[in-house]
Amino acid sequence: MGVRHGTVTALPDGRIVVEAPGESNLERLKAGLTATEDVALRLVDPNADPQAAAVGEVPAKDMIVTQNGRPLAVERTAIVTGMMVTRALSGFSADGTPDVQVTLDPVGAQRLAAATAANVGRQMAVVVGGDVIAAPQITAPITGGELEVTGQFTPERAGLLADAFAGGFLPAGLRILDAETVAAP
Repeated sequence: MGVRHGTVTALPDGRIVVEAPGESNLERLKAGLTATEDVALRLVDPNADPQAAAVGEVPAKDMIVTQNGRPLAVERTAIVTGMMVTRALSGFSADGTPDVQVTLDPVGAQRLAAATAANVGRQMAVVVGGDVIAAPQITAPITGGELEVTGQFTPERAGLLADAFAGGFLPAGLRILDAETVAAP
C-alpha cells in the first residue's frame, strides 16, 4: 500500500478507525485490512513422497501447501512468519526483475540465520495463504535480517506480496463498516 504514516485508533465501542494518508486505492486498502492469509517461510520436506502428498498423507511434522496447483509438503513449523516482518517493499532486483525486499525483527533475523545455516542445499518455500509463491534453494546462510524474494511475478504481484509481508497476519478478519476517501483541498 502507498501509506507512509497510517494511524489506527481504537474506539470505546470496540471498533477501530484506520486512517491511511497517501493511499489512493481504497479497494486495495480494504483488501489488505480484511486479509487473514498467513505469510511464512517454511522448509520444503525433501523426503516427502509426492504421491502421498497428493492424497494428503504426510508426516505429522509436515503440512500440505500448493505450488502451481500441485501439492507440496513443507514443515509445519515456520522459520519466519509475517508477524516478524518489520518492513517489506516491492521493487526490482539487480537484473531488473520484480522483487520484494523484506526486513525482519531481531527474532525473525535470528531464526532465519539459524535455519538457513543448518539447511544449505534445501528449499525454503515462501508461503502465502497456503500457496507457494517461490521456493528457492538455500545456497548460503541468510544473516542480517534482510532478504530479497524474487520469482515469476509481475510488478503488481510483487506489490501485493510486499503488502502481504508488511501486513503480517491477522488472526481474525476485519469487517469494513464504512469507508471514505477524503481529497486534499
